Amino acid sequence: MFRLGVWLAYGTRLTPESGSGVFTYELIRALLRTDPPVELTVLTRPGDHDAVTASAGGPHPRLTVRSHILGEKSLPFALARECDAWLLPATVAGPHNHVPTVVWVSDGAAQEAARPPRPSIEFLGGEEPTVAALLHSATACVCLSAGTANRVLRDGLGLSPAKLRVVRPALPADFAPPSAPPPRPSDRPYLFWPAAFRASKNHAALITALHRLGERYGERGFDLVLTGDEPGHLPDGLRALVDSYGLGDRVRVLGPVPRIELARLYACAFATVIPSAPAQGPFPLYESLASGCPVACSNVPSLAEHARTLGDAVPYFDPADPDSIARAVLRVRDDRSEVLARQRAAAAPLWDRTWADVAREVLDVCRESAAIATIPPAERAARCARPWPDRPPLSATPVGAPELLLFLPVVYPGGVWQATKDLLTDLVDINRRAGRLALTFALPDHEGDHTVLRALRPALPIDRFDFAPITRLEAARLIGPAAGELPERVYGFFKGCPEHALRADAWFALADRFRFPLLPVRPYGVLVYDMIQRHAPETFPEWFFEWSERGMAPTVERADLVLTASESTRSDVVRSYAVDPNKVRMVPIAGAPARRFAAVTPEPVALPREPFLLQVTNIAPHKGIRVMLRGYAELKKRLGADTPLLVVCGYGTEMIAPTSQERIEDPNLRVVRRLFAELGLREGQDVAPLGFVNDAQLCDLYQRAAVVVNAARYDNGTLCAIEGRYFGRPVVSSAYPAAEEMARRFDLPVHFFPVEDAVGLADRLAGALAERPLTGADLSDARKHLDRPEFAHRRYAEGVYELLVELAERGRSRHTGA
Repeated sequence: MFRLGVWLAYGTRLTPESGSGVFTYELIRALLRTDPPVELTVLTRPGDHDAVTASAGGPHPRLTVRSHILGEKSLPFALARECDAWLLPATVAGPHNHVPTVVWVSDGAAQEAARPPRPSIEFLGGEEPTVAALLHSATACVCLSAGTANRVLRDGLGLSPAKLRVVRPALPADFAPPSAPPPRPSDRPYLFWPAAFRASKNHAALITALHRLGERYGERGFDLVLTGDEPGHLPDGLRALVDSYGLGDRVRVLGPVPRIELARLYACAFATVIPSAPAQGPFPLYESLASGCPVACSNVPSLAEHARTLGDAVPYFDPADPDSIARAVLRVRDDRSEVLARQRAAAAPLWDRTWADVAREVLDVCRESAAIATIPPAERAARCARPWPDRPPLSATPVGAPELLLFLPVVYPGGVWQATKDLLTDLVDINRRAGRLALTFALPDHEGDHTVLRALRPALPIDRFDFAPITRLEAARLIGPAAGELPERVYGFFKGCPEHALRADAWFALADRFRFPLLPVRPYGVLVYDMIQRHAPETFPEWFFEWSERGMAPTVERADLVLTASESTRSDVVRSYAVDPNKVRMVPIAGAPARRFAAVTPEPVALPREPFLLQVTNIAPHKGIRVMLRGYAELKKRLGADTPLLVVCGYGTEMIAPTSQERIEDPNLRVVRRLFAELGLREGQDVAPLGFVNDAQLCDLYQRAAVVVNAARYDNGTLCAIEGRYFGRPVVSSAYPAAEEMARRFDLPVHFFPVEDAVGLADRLAGALAERPLTGADLSDARKHLDRPEFAHRRYAEGVYELLVELAERGRSRHTGA
């Protein structure tokens, strides 16, 4: 059950008669009725405990009310972790530095945010935090109007749009207009303005307008009834103004009144006049109309927004011009019945909204904020620096071939990037002939060199993007209301090219590494290269499993297509994820070394000595560098000075050298470097770590190697076994399912040894060294075998292409509603 804290322990008492109190108490009551239920912890001022409990209708099993002493910070800090998020009014205190917080900002309170800090004894004798500081530190801000969100908080205070949410309130449920005509508080018609005495409430302009009605327009038949702060008390400035105009007997101050009395005052008023500037919430507008009293309003944006459904039925005025206020009152006077009838008819849609709707939307923001707190801090900062745009759903009917967006979700160097470029090259060539798809490729902003792909333009447009977190509410604004019904609170989406993603009929991820679940608003597929984490979990860092649980698993499980290149990986996917086996398709892996090496001129690589063993690998723990070193040391015990050199090449392998200072904090590399000393191996004499080599250099190494070795614990079936055979070299490999599957498929004579068995590796190396490399006709026959059409990259790409066409056509059908 979601646990929500509501912070009410600040300097001003939150009374049921105030606008903030109305909002807060209505919201508490509605939150306790939500489905699914929520647990509420309300932190109040001392003495307000009973009022909060009464506002909820008495004690409630899911409501905890606690008192907090102003300035004492230990209690809210201790409570912070008891709640998933905190909701607090836009005041100057709260637990906002410690937990996800949602600040609700009334239209008037937003104006207070710009005031400078002031000394305060309520904050341990220090300087009181400002409202602006609270808003900037909040996870999200709930505004009652878009005008407040955009003009005041975004443009005025510089808050990121990523923080701003708009939740429109409803007619207070505790407001009940009199069932029978009540007694009038005065024999004379009166204009009514129920508000506390603050500069923003603009009482001075309203009093001046009452004076102008008589002096300039001959209308002296109205009194002015105010609520204010105390019965009979006008602030000195307003009292002086009333006295100067001679209005002492026509202006009445009632003080705060109970809600039932407020309804009577509305019902008896000639009109409610709302002169606030520069902002005002909607409650006086709603309550007056519900009571059968016509309204005249200032034309400030927030009021105009709240009254949008009323159209021109409301007389608007300039709150800075008392004559404009007076003329609006005269328009009501001249045809009060018609004005009221039009306003009440136009207001009907306002009553459809309830506090259940408000509570649901506020709770959505609070849940969203709790989810945002799980995003790494750097990504939260980037989210605010580059907020998602607000765009309506795309409505244009797609034409032409179905559009498919191919993408890599993360930077993925090494073999995956090479395989991606090979696959894209073939897919583009196939599509040039078939014309069944419109392809686009998107890769992360920081992905490496894509010079090869530039040659594929314009047949393959290339976009850059950041796979960035997007909350469910942000997705609903970007894509449409349907996104608001999705199960997760935070997804990943294409920041930098959302238009292209939404224009596409389907998406296909060329790898399965997702930090967040992919926003599922199009049919999509995922290519899964391997499931190493299932077989060697200890070789992965902790963050990988966080990714897996949060992003990879839900993305794969919701995919319309999951593609693998081996039966062993397909089996692992079905066993590891809650995915329909019928959605998991296998297109056998390609293995055509001639495509990579036939046209390559070898580039000589200088080595300390020959012969040598060649391990083409990378520094990932599962790739078997440790067992390779142990197996080599075992071989050295047997062969002594006749032991060949061990050459290790591939991404990052130069860092295994004991003399390397790169990534000294990497625990795997520290272990590998220690092995050199423990096994008595010498860098350069026994082992030559080369690091990354290009294709020309690798060609040279393959041609000269005595044996090619794969010592991995698990992967998708290493290509070095096929490439070693292409160059006629004996091949030694650890015996895991994908490697054995590959050997059967390509009919490779591999010397297998048990995974992680250093002695078994040494045995197979000794046997392989006794073999002679293939030459002449034997080598030619081996290459012809590997060059068979069923092993070609083209055949693999054709199988993938057919599945992508099926995926994109399914997406086009959903896109068009066909």
